Amino acid sequence: MSGDMKFGLVINGAPAGARTGAEHVEAAVLTARAARDAGFDLVAVGQHFLSPEYRYLQPIPLLSRLIPETGDMSLATVILLLPLLHPVEAAEQLATLDVLSGGRLVVGVGLGFREPEFAAFGVDKRDRAARQTEALELMAKLWSGQPFRHQGTFFRVDSPGSGLVPEQSPRPPIWVAAMNARSFARAVEAGYVPYIGPRLPTADLAALTSAAAPGSQIAIRRELFLGTEDDVLERAAEHMGARFSHHDRGWGFAADAGVQGAESLESFAIAGRPDACIEQLQAVRDAAGGRPLKVILRCSWPSLSRDEVVAMVHGFGREVLPTFR
Repeated sequence: MSGDMKFGLVINGAPAGARTGAEHVEAAVLTARAARDAGFDLVAVGQHFLSPEYRYLQPIPLLSRLIPETGDMSLATVILLLPLLHPVEAAEQLATLDVLSGGRLVVGVGLGFREPEFAAFGVDKRDRAARQTEALELMAKLWSGQPFRHQGTFFRVDSPGSGLVPEQSPRPPIWVAAMNARSFARAVEAGYVPYIGPRLPTADLAALTSAAAPGSQIAIRRELFLGTEDDVLERAAEHMGARFSHHDRGWGFAADAGVQGAESLESFAIAGRPDACIEQLQAVRDAAGGRPLKVILRCSWPSLSRDEVVAMVHGFGREVLPTFR
């Protein structure tokens, strides 16, 4: 049970009862403090636009607010929808966040999938992979602080040099969302950390992670629902299923991968009593083949209250996390 496994917590979505933006921010702050006190290594914030049903606070300003609440924890954008963003602004905003946090930033990026977001930004969804690749290359040039001329397919920049470079040199760690073997291999080949999405079955992890060299870091999202009640798996299926049904059908993502009752959770989630959660995490670790692993958990289900989420975070820190230290 060595320290090759580190844990992060996603702080996403407004909890039940958070009617205003200010209440949402307060819940995020309290959850981040709970993660710090529970022994998590990282807090993460995701990104979506035009999402009234499941409100998202934008990651860069929220992580800035969380800097004084998080001790020495890493702060991650998991994930930025990089194809929708201009890399000059993204690079300078992220460099600012890295400096403000004293070099604690992890930059997680992904392609996105929602049609309304691409339409709103005027980006052709078919270009998303190529745009992300070019944006990452351009951001690396900007973070060097040196003058350069970039004439790419999507971006043209004649830079006299950036006035601000990240605290971490030459750049913060880059995690790239990897939903399948192709995207996983592409991230590894480019020298980035592959970030495996939350719905890939644990049984399929070993085949995917085998493409990474021994000793190379891997990050993976898992869904968390921890409890001690007899009906904890039924409650987990209820709360996750409500969120996934909207995400799958309403957002057009993975329509065949929803929660099919409590028995389906063990294939992809960390759910149940503490001993069951420990066994499920051990299976994830084994599938990574001994590679350093960052496991990013989400327990902020929108049908749970702020206090229920905080209690689950503390429970994980008390009942599960010590096993992996």
